[in-house]
Amino acid sequence: YQDLIEFDNQQTPFVIEDLRENDNVSRIRELAFEYEDNLVLQNELAIIDEDMSYLMGASLETMYDEQMERVANVALRNDYIQIAEEVNESINSPELKVGLLEKQVADLETEKSDVDDDDEEKAIDKEIEELKKQIEELENTKSKNS
Repeated sequence: YQDLIEFDNQQTPFVIEDLRENDNVSRIRELAFEYEDNLVLQNELAIIDEDMSYLMGASLETMYDEQMERVANVALRNDYIQIAEEVNESINSPELKVGLLEKQVADLETEKSDVDDDDEEKAIDKEIEELKKQIEELENTKSKNS
């Protein structure tokens, strides 16, 4: 991997994806420490560590699609919805869109538990149903394309 990165820095995404496929995150970490000036490796290290302070300042232009999707998933797990939405505008991932919609549903269900007004509760239920329909449509589209 070192030879490949040294020979052609543009091969870094290939190296990362191969290591991730083989579940070798520790090797990615080693390479990131060895090649501190390689932004793609530094981005991946921040993803692995879920370092949101780094990722919030990182430019999406220095990332490739699979890496951006991992950033969005980390952002979703850490409640940085705006970052996940920005990434999805760039890569338009059905899986990510489903994750964003599921997060909205979870937030609405939490909000609903704090509501005392029946009309407001019904409005939230309606909104949840609409979001669940969108999720189902996306998942059906995904399975047809697979």
